[in-house]
Amino acid sequence: MGPGGCSGLAPPLLLPVEGLQGACPQLKVLRLLNVTLDPRPCRQPPAGATSPGASAGFPQLVELSLASPEGGSGIGDLLLQRLLHRSPGLRLLDLRGCARVTPRGLLDLPCLELERLYLGLPCGSERVPRLAEGSAALARKWRRSLQELDLAGRHFEPGDLAQAMAAFSRDAPLRSLNLAGTKVTAEGLSVLATCPGLSYLNLSSCRRLPRGTKRAHRGREEVTRCLEVLVGHCCGDQESHSHQENHGDQEIHGEQQPQGQ
Repeated sequence: MGPGGCSGLAPPLLLPVEGLQGACPQLKVLRLLNVTLDPRPCRQPPAGATSPGASAGFPQLVELSLASPEGGSGIGDLLLQRLLHRSPGLRLLDLRGCARVTPRGLLDLPCLELERLYLGLPCGSERVPRLAEGSAALARKWRRSLQELDLAGRHFEPGDLAQAMAAFSRDAPLRSLNLAGTKVTAEGLSVLATCPGLSYLNLSSCRRLPRGTKRAHRGREEVTRCLEVLVGHCCGDQESHSHQENHGDQEIHGEQQPQGQ
């Protein structure tokens, strides 16, 4: 189901979530692409509900796509909870452009085997609130199931991103990772050298990375070469820092004057 393709000038689409859940309890795929949603809650509880706003949800849903280049107007944590509060089998969640969805809202979802998560933001999204933390918690929740992850344009801090990358080392099934336009560092990425299946790595516009790595890397061989460069860059920085400290100590000792002069 998906009425995608509406222009940004179209009126908001009224989305009667609970009514749709009551009418389509077996729905497996819901795609509402490039639309502005009006997620007003229903005024009357659905038939059989025990409290206002309660519903049977979408227990069979495996894919939800709400991607919107217009900033995901109307799409936030509350709407996400109304849609997915009873969808434990969800496998694909596409929220590209939905800047108001937070990591906290995602962590509250009941799905434990999510395989594809797309949270990328377009250029020019600086006007929305910046969230410095959350990527690490998301990675830890779904590290054993995620195969594709898109965090492009998100404003997570380098330390938080480094923890997220560490969650995907070793036996993680991650194959595709989009970090374009993020604050990720070479040190944070170096742990991905042990991620066995990673075959797509997008580092476009990552200003904290060395030259030659800030682009999309496709194929296992190309990704491996990139990670080797990043590991070497980290080792070089550590050696340079150690050399500078030793040189500084020598200068300090050399400038000391004998006592009594």
